[in-house]
Amino acid sequence: MLRDGRIAEVLRKQDMDHCFLAPRSFGQEGMTEQKLKDPCGIAVNSMGQFIIGDNGDKNVKVFDRRGQFINHLSLPGDVDQDVVRHVWHDVASDMNDNIYLLVSLHKTSSAEPKYFVYKFNHTCELLRKSSVKLGGACYSRCMTVDSKGNVLVHDFDMIFVYGNDGQFVRSFGKRFLREVIDLTCASGDRVIVVTLLDVHLFSEQGDHLSAFKVQQWSPFSRIAFHKSSEHVILAEYKHDGLYVEMYTNDGEFLRSTQIGKLFYLVRGVAVTTEGHIAVACMQQGQWKVLIV
Repeated sequence: MLRDGRIAEVLRKQDMDHCFLAPRSFGQEGMTEQKLKDPCGIAVNSMGQFIIGDNGDKNVKVFDRRGQFINHLSLPGDVDQDVVRHVWHDVASDMNDNIYLLVSLHKTSSAEPKYFVYKFNHTCELLRKSSVKLGGACYSRCMTVDSKGNVLVHDFDMIFVYGNDGQFVRSFGKRFLREVIDLTCASGDRVIVVTLLDVHLFSEQGDHLSAFKVQQWSPFSRIAFHKSSEHVILAEYKHDGLYVEMYTNDGEFLRSTQIGKLFYLVRGVAVTTEGHIAVACMQQGQWKVLIV
């Protein structure tokens, strides 16, 4: 509660603002190539490092748990000269600290982009490039990886699952999903999907288990799951600031915390093993990662 911006206003009126625990941030320190320019997702690995895809300069940037820049990786040169641009969509990390990047390649000879998932190990060595069949051009696509290394991506109102070998496994969600915003994996490889209207829980096989409404609708929501506490974390921008909301895995609302007033355009949320929440968002024209 001492990190909530609304609490800070009360404490300041009582001359107790020294009690407020201000969230820390990073992303605009260091040299130009280390700064965030247009983040497209954030993930955290077992070492507490933050992995951020940057669509601005086409680099995946790795920061330590204190927000200090460590390393970056870029895509290998594409031999297809017909590719006119790459669009980076999301990043993820698995239990072995491998890094996944979802990218669409747009060509002059085709109106339809081609989508690929690049898999790197923790030393930034490329392990595999696999194709995923998604329909049409869409700027915002999300991805997550389960405990078995299966890659899950959304295609409008459906979720597609690709195995650890890059082969298609299954799809699900068409009867229940409308306007998918983000997804994540929970314990037991259950899949949590947030849409413009509600949050849905599916089994590993794609069976619909339950759904619940969020406290306040927002088109800028991003979702994460903290396995130790079994809590669902939503980061979202509302009219009066940036909020983090917490729910149990069966949809019971626990609390909502305002973590900033001048932040907007949420591009991703991740939770460390210790329970620190990191949100990739914009503040006064600069992209940052806010940690609470």
